[in-house]
Amino acid sequence: MKGKLSFLVLISILFSSCLFEEKDIFDESAAVRKQVAVEEYDKILQSAPNGWVFDYYPHETRPYGGFNYLVKFGQGDTVRAAFEYIRNPEMKQSLYEILYDFGAMLSFNSYNQYLHYYAEGKNSGALYQGRKGDYEFMLMDYNTSEGELKLKGKRTTNYMTMTKLADNVVWDEYLDAVNATEIEWMFADYSLYVDGVEVGTASKSDRNITFFWTEGEEEKKLTQALIYKPDGVIRLYDVVTIAGAAVRNFKYDPSDDTATSTDRGSNVVLKAVVPDDFVLYKDYLGDWTIKDTSGTSYTVTFTEKEKNKSFYMTSEALPELTIEWGWSSSFSGKRLTLYTQHLATTPEGNLVLLMPAYLNDTGGTSFFPSIGSSAAYYTYDGENTITCTGGTTTLITGFILYVRNPANSANVGWYQNPNSFLKTSLTR
Repeated sequence: MKGKLSFLVLISILFSSCLFEEKDIFDESAAVRKQVAVEEYDKILQSAPNGWVFDYYPHETRPYGGFNYLVKFGQGDTVRAAFEYIRNPEMKQSLYEILYDFGAMLSFNSYNQYLHYYAEGKNSGALYQGRKGDYEFMLMDYNTSEGELKLKGKRTTNYMTMTKLADNVVWDEYLDAVNATEIEWMFADYSLYVDGVEVGTASKSDRNITFFWTEGEEEKKLTQALIYKPDGVIRLYDVVTIAGAAVRNFKYDPSDDTATSTDRGSNVVLKAVVPDDFVLYKDYLGDWTIKDTSGTSYTVTFTEKEKNKSFYMTSEALPELTIEWGWSSSFSGKRLTLYTQHLATTPEGNLVLLMPAYLNDTGGTSFFPSIGSSAAYYTYDGENTITCTGGTTTLITGFILYVRNPANSANVGWYQNPNSFLKTSLTR
């Protein structure tokens, strides 16, 4: 019995020794593996001399669609970023870190106005949880030949990609090209064709698109987030199968308002459905007549500022003033938007402002001085007349030209006759 007990004790000691030895080895190798993974991914992130284009999808259900960030990782754990949604000449710099949490993880760990736009919460209101975007991403896989890094949002679990930018790509030009694609894809409704046969419809709302088609007796509906890319390209968040065709990428042709799939083996075409009463952007270009309240007529000319988005309005009668009007495909292209804007500066340093306005109940003039946000809406009848139909409030009947002192916001006086362009229309 004593021999048996000694044998069991010996076996127990040996087994315990093996366990401790294996645990020590495992702990050491795990730490090494973590460190190697962190260093390798950091090298990858810093290996793009001109940075990366980051296809970013906030919120777990992706209601906002996808957005293009341009990011460049540098020494000292710094990252510089540009963002298509907030455009100004300044890139934002902050810090990043590669952590290890069930795998290597990229963390934008100091505040960046762009990179945290969809992640930061507000103090109150509907956005107290932010827009539920990510600022930490699991690093999944790197394809060396494609220069593509796959990531997964820690909060949303959305799959995203970073792709190396070619050395000759200018960041502002890339984001301008993205913006141009979004503007070209201006129509909301499309007929859906697969292999030349019309099988259903599609409806685009901002950065989501919904496909409708029939298979047998069953009505099908599928919604996907999308992201705009340069050169008329849009890419869906994931591959979808529509009436037997697998598709993810489309290229838009503005000459016939069609978007055609570019995925191998698929032949899917979206043909824009243009309402009969739709007024195209180009229909506004050229000369119009505007009459002020004193009865004086002015010839004004609309020229292109940004195609399918905005116009310049100029007049020989007011050569020093250039007025900007906005246009979109909403409201069948019939509505122009005229924002409060700074038109000129007087020799004394005062500002000449255009402001939406109306005559109030006391016989005075009420106007809206908030530059870039207060607006007047003008509606085109599709034939020869553009008339003010409201704006920031439904009371707005036109605009005034006014002079203000920027130092103290004091009203200096009218730039022209009082209420010159209230209750006036533009005509052909």
